[in-house]
Order: sequence, then C-alpha cells, then structure tokens
Amino acid sequence: MSSPSDEQIEGGISNNKLHWTNVGVDAAAVVGSSASDKSESEDEDGEDIVKAHQLTDPLVLVDPNSNGPFHSRSGFVGCVRHFKAQDIPSNILSWIFDLMERNMKVMYEKSQDGWDFEDKKEEMTDRNSRYLIVFTDDSPVAFTHFQFDMDYGRQVLYCYEIQLEEKVRTCGLGKHLMTALELIAEKTSLQFVVLTVFRHNPKARAFFAKIGYIIDSTSPSKKEKQDYFILSKQIVAEKSSEKP
Repeated sequence: MSSPSDEQIEGGISNNKLHWTNVGVDAAAVVGSSASDKSESEDEDGEDIVKAHQLTDPLVLVDPNSNGPFHSRSGFVGCVRHFKAQDIPSNILSWIFDLMERNMKVMYEKSQDGWDFEDKKEEMTDRNSRYLIVFTDDSPVAFTHFQFDMDYGRQVLYCYEIQLEEKVRTCGLGKHLMTALELIAEKTSLQFVVLTVFRHNPKARAFFAKIGYIIDSTSPSKKEKQDYFILSKQIVAEKSSEKP
C-alpha cells in the first residue's frame, strides 16, 4: 500500500461471511456464518476454483521468485510467503490470532454481532483458508487471509483479513498485499477480488476506494440495515456462456 493507505487501515481490516455472503474481509469487520457453513448452501465450485484449490503456492504464478525480498520506498525490507492454514507453524498462528485481536476486537465490539474470538479462530483455520504472510528478520509483521470461493455464482478470491503490525503501517505493505491477491486472482482466472468492510470503519473504506474497490452488487442496501459493505474489484472479464 501507499503510505497514506497503510495509515488509513490502522493496522487491519477484517471480514466474515454472512448468512449468504461474505462479510468480512480484513478491511473492516464482518459478521455471519463461517465459510464451512456457506459451502453447503452455495453453488458448487466452478472449474477455475477447483484448479485454484489444487495449487500448492499461488505466489509462484505471480513471480517465480516470489519469496525474494520486498523493498519499500521507506526502506522497509521483507519477504512474502504463502501458507495453507493447516501448514502454518503454531507460533506463527498464535501471532496471527494475537494481531487479529489487537487490531480488530474494538471494531467488532461496535458491530451488530459483537466479538466472538473462538468463532473467528474457527473461520481463520478453515481447511480452505490461505495466507500471505510478510516477514522481516524472520519475524512476521503482516498477513492477509483469503480463500478461493464461489460467491453468488461468481468465481472469486475472497479476502477475509489484512492485518499489519503498527510499526509497518506506513511501508506500503497493505497495497503490496492487495496487489498480490489481485495478481493471484488474475492468474487463476477468478473474476473478482471480494471483501467486506464495516460501515463504521471509514479509514478502511477510504483505503479500498483508493485502490479501486467499489460497492459490490451483492452488498446490503440501506433498507437492510446491516453494518457492513461488500466491496469488489473486477479482475477478469466475465466469460461468455455462448458457444461458437
């Protein structure tokens, strides 16, 4: 992210999927059922989602040297690594939970559904969850939590969380991580990157607007009186259903 953007997200944004929809994308908080609940009622995985699930490390699609160093204009040096949730070392997973609580607990407590940390942990360790984690000097400093998923019939990359330690919030990491997700979506032919942001998180909303995210067609209307927006950015043009 650019420096202003990192300042705006104040460490993180967070999402959860709702009844039907995804209400959480680490950019603000979201509420609702877990991804595992959704899988029983949503569409079956599309062809590109199935292929994406088979990838060991989608970062390789973006850059064969993806584990190399990331240099920011501010002088920060770090590297980004991909993990499936079940493969994250226990000490790193504990750090993820701790950072999530430090950054998002107050934001969730202001939401309609409140803060349920055990439910959040279950969501974050779902078998389909993946992470990009930024390390500097072998210590984790930022992460994004995402899944390849079906959303209202669309094949999407759903961003649940993007969380940064305070000391790296003005280093461009937020934008860097979101760009990585967008490139992964492009390389896997997924139409949108989707996320959820709390209405009461204006800084996160401003950050996402700045990097091209708009209110998604599936976002609740004002009449529905929900406390979140669903945002999206189209990455790949919709495939034609017409046969030649």
